[in-house]
Amino acid sequence: MARQPFSKEQKLLSSAQFDAVFKGNRNPVKLKEFLFLMKPNSIDTNRLGIVISKKNIPLSVRRNRIKRQIRECFRTILDPDLGIDIVVLPRPAANFAKDNWTFLENVFLSLNKLKKEAKN
Repeated sequence: MARQPFSKEQKLLSSAQFDAVFKGNRNPVKLKEFLFLMKPNSIDTNRLGIVISKKNIPLSVRRNRIKRQIRECFRTILDPDLGIDIVVLPRPAANFAKDNWTFLENVFLSLNKLKKEAKN
C-alpha cells in the first residue's frame, strides 16, 4: 500500500489556528463519539487538527488509532481545495466503540456533512 504523507500544510499547528476554529466555527457536527468544528480559511487547502485528551481516551494505542483513522478519512473524503479548517474532538464514547466499521462510518458521515456545508 502506497504511503500518503500528511504534510505540514494539511495540519493546524499553532494554538492561534486552533483558537480561530474554536471561536469562528459554524454549524458544529455533534455525535456521541465526536465533535467536529469547521471554519473557512483564507488559503485554498484544507487543514485538520485533532484534540484528544488522556482523560477521554486513556490508552495511547487507542488515541493513535483514532488519529490515524480520522486523518485517513480526511484525506480520502474531502476535496483538497475546499479551503476549510477542521478540528475534531473525540469524546469518551469513542473509546468504547465496539465496532470499528461503525466508528469509521460516523467519521465519514460527519466529514461528508462538513463537505456539503463548505460547498454552500
